[in-house]
Amino acid sequence: MNQPEKFVGAFLGSLPDSKELTRLEAASSNLDVNRTPPNELRHWYAINDDERYIQHGKGQAQTYRQCYENILGPFKATDSLLDFGCSSGRVLRHFIDDAKAGVECWGADIDGGAIGWARANLGPHLNWLVNTTHPHFPFEDHYFNLIYGNSIFTHIGETAEAWFLELRRVLKKGGIAALSFNDENSYKYLANQGAIETNAAMKVLRDHNCDLTVTGAAIIDINPDRKGLFYNPRESVWYNSKYIKSVFGRIMPLIQYHKNRVGHQSIYVFQKPG
Repeated sequence: MNQPEKFVGAFLGSLPDSKELTRLEAASSNLDVNRTPPNELRHWYAINDDERYIQHGKGQAQTYRQCYENILGPFKATDSLLDFGCSSGRVLRHFIDDAKAGVECWGADIDGGAIGWARANLGPHLNWLVNTTHPHFPFEDHYFNLIYGNSIFTHIGETAEAWFLELRRVLKKGGIAALSFNDENSYKYLANQGAIETNAAMKVLRDHNCDLTVTGAAIIDINPDRKGLFYNPRESVWYNSKYIKSVFGRIMPLIQYHKNRVGHQSIYVFQKPG
């Protein structure tokens, strides 16, 4: 006998009424990039510190912009970019002037609440998408000039290569993927700051004698009670830089490396041949 359907909740809340739609439209037309989401939608960034939240995102937007422009020059109105794992728009909001100039800017995240907040608060010029944990985007082949992912491959374990293949698919020929990773230099950076005892993942690496100068990759579940088939935000993934170059670089050529460029994480810049 079939079980009756069960209502599990409304996606992104209830639909807005006409007054709320008017308010959202007015807010969108008067975009303030200094609006900040509630703590629960920040994904651990600058909790209770709005100024740091804004400035941190602004600095990282400039970093990824430089990764692109140092290779391909300034954005053109016909270009497009994707913030892979955008949260509630902490970084993407700082591309708003490019979007107004015609650059097609997309933010994608698995957190529907974060995407809902960004869509309602960060204006009509930026595009938002709730993606799934499956390694797939609903974009055609060769779509984006730039894809950046800030601290995303630090949380994707077994499906990392599948996601990397998907990024290659949706990149235009000659396009750039700028992605941050935890590598052996990240470990050294944090260890030099005395962070081993306060960083759960680093303690596991140390206690299991996992030397990232020789180990290819380490996937650490620092919250075993919270499991996900394809993604666990409390899963910490660490790599040896040679592994990244040999495995990911075989899928798409690695053309630049920036050690400890976003905090302790290093940025690897790949370019799709074409």
